[in-house]
Amino acid sequence: MITDQFSTVVPAYGRDYKNKKDAIDAFNSGKDFLLQRMLQSQALSKRDFAPGCTVNIRYNKLTKIAVVRIKD
Repeated sequence: MITDQFSTVVPAYGRDYKNKKDAIDAFNSGKDFLLQRMLQSQALSKRDFAPGCTVNIRYNKLTKIAVVRIKD
């Protein structure tokens, strides 16, 4: 379980999303994303984050960010 207050993820498997709604919908539906940390990345989905975490989702060729707060 990821308990970091702020985390940044990018779509896994070469996926990308053109707009914020599509990125958030994919995250909320449980699609895999990669957690970006110093010198490592890890595949995960929404269920891997603890309630209260804030997740930054990079999309549109990693040029934009959607912010999601995990509620449950």
